[in-house]
Amino acid sequence: MSYIKLDAISHVLQIKFKILTPFLLLLWISIGISSLFNSASAAEPLVVLTTFSEEPMGALFEEFKQLNPDIPIQVVYRRTGPALKWVKQSSIHPVDMIISSTPTFFRDLDNAGLIVAPSERYDMPPWLKIHDLTKSNKTIALGYSGITIMYNQRYLEKNNLPIPHTWKDLAAAQFSGHIMMSTPNNSGTTHMMVEGVLQQKGWIQGWALLREIGGNLASVSARSFGVSESISRGLVGAGVVIDSYAIDAKYKFDFTNFNYLPNTVILPTYISVTSRGRSKANVEKLIQYFLSTNGQKLISSSAVAKHSLTDASLAKSTQPVINEEVLFNRADIINSLFDQVITYQLSKLQLAWKLIHQAEKSVTISADEQQLISQARLLASSVPISEAESLSLALQNQFMLLSTEHKHTTEIEQILYQWRQKSESQLDQAISLMNSLVSKKS
Repeated sequence: MSYIKLDAISHVLQIKFKILTPFLLLLWISIGISSLFNSASAAEPLVVLTTFSEEPMGALFEEFKQLNPDIPIQVVYRRTGPALKWVKQSSIHPVDMIISSTPTFFRDLDNAGLIVAPSERYDMPPWLKIHDLTKSNKTIALGYSGITIMYNQRYLEKNNLPIPHTWKDLAAAQFSGHIMMSTPNNSGTTHMMVEGVLQQKGWIQGWALLREIGGNLASVSARSFGVSESISRGLVGAGVVIDSYAIDAKYKFDFTNFNYLPNTVILPTYISVTSRGRSKANVEKLIQYFLSTNGQKLISSSAVAKHSLTDASLAKSTQPVINEEVLFNRADIINSLFDQVITYQLSKLQLAWKLIHQAEKSVTISADEQQLISQARLLASSVPISEAESLSLALQNQFMLLSTEHKHTTEIEQILYQWRQKSESQLDQAISLMNSLVSKKS
């Protein structure tokens, strides 16, 4: 009897399943198509690539997300070198918009055909236009920054150090081991700072100043915001940083402060639209938001800490100091040279300048001793190439492969090795001269 019941139930279920199958099939197809569209939409957010750090840049998008909850945004944070490589691999990592203060980065993007003019025209204010080094209709300014010496007041007081105001202050003997900076090879803003020193002071005096400052460095940071972090944490007393990092730190820590470097570069914060972006309509919405009254208020807030396009005070008080053609053409040479004569020579550079500064403190210095000190100072100050060589088209073309193709050719490797060896030899000679001077006095 039980077998008959089971057979009957099975028969009924089979009939119902046959009736429901077309309906279920349509339902499954409908759900599948809906999921496909939803996943495609979720997989294609507005992708923004920036060379700035996550903090404070993260705050720049919060209100826009609230006003446009239907527009997903993905922000990618990269240094300039990896950022350029990321954009070039657009089929793997699609990017819609780029935000950075590095004009050489945008020049490289433009030369590679990776950015385009936006569909709307956005003009920079005339007072900021004179500081624009991209000279391109493919870049838009959303704000700007200046260069500062940031310091930790508690650290300076603890170590009996004065507040530094200039590059020359950072080269003083008393700041030995108390300062930090980043390498221009990893930081576009640091490259702008270094080139600014070289163009203002001249090649010989500029490198002499940079190498003497290098002798005072506690370390070289891989990222520019690493300098402001180290100062805030009390690991070092001072360093040169873009003002947005210094302003953000001062807002959080009342014992940090900063001074604007006199007659230094102004850095517009540029936006650019990529040629292969997939969300051009949403990019326009984001640009219009940045340039709106609310967007400009946010840009000048403590969270983002940049000067808005309604604030001309700093830009108008600073004269342009950079020849952009020189900046662009020898960028890879300057970045590589800095590493060979400062970053990779840090320990010997520290020792050489410590001995030179100690010798210069002596109460009585004879003419012979002064000659030894001057000779050691020259050795520790000089770099392996002349300014004329840095402007050589042949050398520039060789080093351009580093940024465009990320290739170290045999020729480039040999040049870098020669620079490093010559710099090391000069420092060894300077140290030897100062040690001989100590021996004579003892």
